[in-house]
Amino acid sequence: MDCEEVMLTVRTTAAERALLRELARGHGSDVSEVAADGLLDVVPALPGAGAEAVRLQGVLARPAPCAVTLWLPLPLVDLLPLLGDRVARATGLPACPAGAALAAALRYWLAGDPARLAAALATMHAPGTRRAAFPPMVHRSVSRPVPRPAPRPAALLTARSAARPVPQRVPQPVPQPVPRTVGPAVPPLVVAA
Repeated sequence: MDCEEVMLTVRTTAAERALLRELARGHGSDVSEVAADGLLDVVPALPGAGAEAVRLQGVLARPAPCAVTLWLPLPLVDLLPLLGDRVARATGLPACPAGAALAAALRYWLAGDPARLAAALATMHAPGTRRAAFPPMVHRSVSRPVPRPAPRPAALLTARSAARPVPQRVPQPVPQPVPRTVGPAVPPLVVAA
C-alpha cells in the first residue's frame, strides 16, 4: 500500500538548503526523505523553554530567503499542528501555522552539527532498524519503493564539504585595441610658420 504524500514549501537560508541537499546526496535519497527523517529526529528534542528555546529563536531570527519544496507522508503532516503548538510555546508567539512549524523544526535540526545529522540518518536506515511509523518513501511516478544506495560515511561528508574550495574571481586582462595602418606609414604633416 502506498503512503499518500503532501507537498509543502518551507523557507530556509541558502546554507541550510545546501546542507539539506548535501545530506540527501550523502545518504543517497531525496531532499524530502531527509527532511522527513530529520523531523522524526528533532520533534522529540524540540525545546519547550530554556536555553534550547533561545537557540530556536536564534535560528528563526535569521532571514530565510530560499524556498524548498518537500513531499511528506500524511502521518507526518498530521503531526504538524501539534508541532506548531510546541514551537509557539517555545518562541512566545500566540500561534504557529503548520507550515511555519515545519520550517522551524527543519531549520532547528539543520542548525546542528552536520556530522551528527549524517550519523543520525545512517542510524535510522541501518540494516536491522525499521521505521514502523512510515512505509518506505515511494516515488510519485512509480508504484515501487525507490532503491536506496549505501550511505556515505559521515566523515567523508564533512571532509568533502570542508575541503571544497571557495571559487575566486581571477581578473582577466582587458584586450587592448590593435592600431591599424593602411599602406606605408606617412610622416606627420609639419606646417611651417
